[in-house]
Amino acid sequence: KKFKNVVTSIGPPGSPPVPGNFSASVSGSNVVLNWTIREGADIWGHKVYKNGSVIAYLAANTTSYTDVNAANSLPAEYYVRAWNDYGGSNRMAEL
Repeated sequence: KKFKNVVTSIGPPGSPPVPGNFSASVSGSNVVLNWTIREGADIWGHKVYKNGSVIAYLAANTTSYTDVNAANSLPAEYYVRAWNDYGGSNRMAEL
């Protein structure tokens, strides 16, 4: 199995809710990540992490990310955190 899935849910007080339905798939040589945003959530953006390091800063309304040419580097740990002026959500999931 190339991905693991561990879901967490609560961030610091005032932080945005943890995004939901996190999934990852391999498409050719790319790793494609998808998630959902809770309606009405106070989110300024998302940070995508790979093996503990930020690899992308994304807009608040973004619900997917493609890690180009990453399939050959699997297994890897991916997770996404939403953020706002209060801080970041907990890891929504690790894959």
